[in-house]
Amino acid sequence: MSLPQSTAASLRALPLALSAAFLVGAAWSGSAQATVIDLGTAASFNVFALGNFSSAGSDTEGAVAVAGNAALSGYSVNALNKADSAGKALVVGGNLNFWNGSINNGNAWVGGSTSLGNLGFAGSLQQGAAPFSFDQTAQQLSSLSAALNTATANGTASFNPWGGVTLRGDGSAGAQVFNVSGERLLGLNNIMFDRLSRGQTLIFNVSGTRAGFQNVGLYGFADYNVLFNFVDVTDLVLSGVGVYGSILAPKASISGGNGQINGNVVVKDWVSNIQINANHYFSTVDVAGLQLPSAPVSTPTSSPTSSPTSSPSAGPQSSPLSQPQSSPVSQPAKAVPEPGTLALLLAGLSACALAARRRQRHGRA
Repeated sequence: MSLPQSTAASLRALPLALSAAFLVGAAWSGSAQATVIDLGTAASFNVFALGNFSSAGSDTEGAVAVAGNAALSGYSVNALNKADSAGKALVVGGNLNFWNGSINNGNAWVGGSTSLGNLGFAGSLQQGAAPFSFDQTAQQLSSLSAALNTATANGTASFNPWGGVTLRGDGSAGAQVFNVSGERLLGLNNIMFDRLSRGQTLIFNVSGTRAGFQNVGLYGFADYNVLFNFVDVTDLVLSGVGVYGSILAPKASISGGNGQINGNVVVKDWVSNIQINANHYFSTVDVAGLQLPSAPVSTPTSSPTSSPTSSPSAGPQSSPLSQPQSSPVSQPAKAVPEPGTLALLLAGLSACALAARRRQRHGRA
């Protein structure tokens, strides 16, 4: 039995109505997608050095990770017990030279040789492969820094001729992204906040190869979730300051200076006695409209099979690199279709059915 011409026409139009409904719904739901920003493996460390780390007469209150060699004297690590769930207080991919100090509340992993003396340490010392890959973590952190630098700024940084800056948000509750000159930061002496809310995420993309803070009060940042992204900075100057916020500077070297940093610190090389405090760690946040490169898929591995020992080894027992346990850049799950998608679909079906019935009655009349 053949269908009336009007009904057949309506059925032929149905796929178009369905396509339109799904396309509009997808566009609507897709606009709400956001990218999750976090420091991944580095998030559980107070400082994560992608090169070497050297300091004397100071401390890091949380856990420390160093891809290269670590040379510490009169130093304290992890006094506030901020080791991650695996108990890593100190992870060194290369050689460790540590005299007259302490490793508190956790264990140590060393990929190379150890030279220890007068060291307060109640945990276990594991010689051999690190529990994650420094190479992959460095690649992911560098990719994160580069991707953040492409985010569209929705906040403004207005500098005045006398060294002051007003940081003005767009009035929304979302993450606020600012583009800032590194050289302007070095001359900064006063900071004002406008149209920003306590607890809000502030991301600063800092341009140039030299940047930092000198003799300026930064306590105002303590009210916010802050990440300073020094994407191309190779010379990071921190002198006479207390930084409140986390630092992502995968190409930067820090030398000399004085003061303190409150937050996560990611740098290349560190030769400084600046105190690193275990507070104001960067909290994971969604940033709408930002596309990050996918993190390499990694397979967790078990801990090194050799038994822990408190006696230093004369040399490395295995390669300092292993597969990572987690990825620094996480991606959001695929967006679930919003209720508007179903409503548009039902509306399209109803319109087609109504048109068919009207044509049938018109034909009988």
